[in-house]
Amino acid sequence: GLSAGGHISSQLLSMPAAVGLFHKAICMSGSAQWTLGSREHHARRVAEPFAKQLGFQSLEDFTLEEARKLPAEALRQAYMACGQFLQSGTLSVDGDTVPRDPLDLMREGCAKGVPVLTGVTRDEGVFSTKLFKRFGATTEDVVNGLRKHLRGVCYLMDGDVDALRGVDDGGLERIAGELVADYQGLVAGYTSAPEEVRQGAVDLSLDKCPRLADASYELAAKIIGDHDFTLGHTMAIWALWRHAPVYAYVFSDETRPKGGYAGHGSDERFLFGTQDRLPGADAPADPSTLLSTSIMEAWAAFARNGNPSTPALGAWPPVKFPEVAPMAAAAGAA
Repeated sequence: GLSAGGHISSQLLSMPAAVGLFHKAICMSGSAQWTLGSREHHARRVAEPFAKQLGFQSLEDFTLEEARKLPAEALRQAYMACGQFLQSGTLSVDGDTVPRDPLDLMREGCAKGVPVLTGVTRDEGVFSTKLFKRFGATTEDVVNGLRKHLRGVCYLMDGDVDALRGVDDGGLERIAGELVADYQGLVAGYTSAPEEVRQGAVDLSLDKCPRLADASYELAAKIIGDHDFTLGHTMAIWALWRHAPVYAYVFSDETRPKGGYAGHGSDERFLFGTQDRLPGADAPADPSTLLSTSIMEAWAAFARNGNPSTPALGAWPPVKFPEVAPMAAAAGAA
């Protein structure tokens, strides 16, 4: 699955009732770590505001019988007016279908023996950057936009749903400022690295597409993309890797250098061969066609045998994390 489908595919890996129902999973730009915590959290954050938007005094008044009396368009308009629309599709820990935090269930082996292919696009954050100007934003503007984003965004794990929402604006501004400073340091390290190092890494430069946006926008998009997508995928990979092979990727689409962003869902067209080709390019030799073919072959190989390695790509190793001795881990936690 991709996007919401990726979330659902990942969520199934944390559901005991789904054990044995499938033998492989592909999670593209969607991870189970987008959760709202308990039913009480969901009611408070999503269901009750939705009920009030429809004119009900409380969630208790919003019964199934009353809901069936409402026109579909009224439901749609209320849904759109509630804001934070991604919350309504996130996972709730209900104590039954999802007994506990999905990350814990994955880590304990709920999906043992199920190979996973999982990844994100390089520029996921473009999906969530309406708070940022494409040109002319200052570092202060980026910090302020990030503060607003952190105030309203979905959170990753049960128990963390209020971790930042309870922080005042001053605290959020400090957190946002530290994030921006850290990422500026990360970008500086990337741009000053030797060419061979940069070639083996995801492009962290801030001039990937100067005709569409400037460096401030690209910085904001990178931070938000990592926060909203990459972090959740990385956590899920860490929880799963001991129990089955996990293959990870970042889709960058460098077939058109500086020609556009590899935004949320941009890999789907390549998977199905519907991507745009370069004008006038010979179809078989067109870079986008070659990339599309590589993706199709890898996904098909994974579907066949649980390993995306192909003759064209070569060996695609599963993710491994360093072993941490229990005593060292305890000392680090202290």
